[in-house]
Amino acid sequence: MKLLKPLLLSAMLGASMGVFSTAAVSGECAEDKGRTCYEPVEAIDLTVELIRESRHAIDNGNDTAGIINLIRSATRMGKEINANDTVDRQRAKSAAFLKQARKAMKVGDNQGAHTLLLEAEKRYEALKGLI
Repeated sequence: MKLLKPLLLSAMLGASMGVFSTAAVSGECAEDKGRTCYEPVEAIDLTVELIRESRHAIDNGNDTAGIINLIRSATRMGKEINANDTVDRQRAKSAAFLKQARKAMKVGDNQGAHTLLLEAEKRYEALKGLI
């Protein structure tokens, strides 16, 4: 009995660990309906592209609402960058520049928003080195 009890206990623990690990992996994007998953570098590239579109829209004199929507889209795309904790901290700092740029656009400071977007673009590009 002294030998059987630890053997059964370790078998149950091993089986439960196997069940939990497969359950944790099962939340892949293939099962998340309506959601597109991106690799970290791909998400960074898409975010930078949206930031560039926002800057070009400012240069071309587009309407403020459209530019604010582009900045919001860049912020949402930036949230898709999932690599590690260091990247996430730097991503959050970079997203602060997007938030400031959006606020600058709301008050009509196009040049200030352009400068902030340029800094955000540089910071998002630098995230590739952290992956």
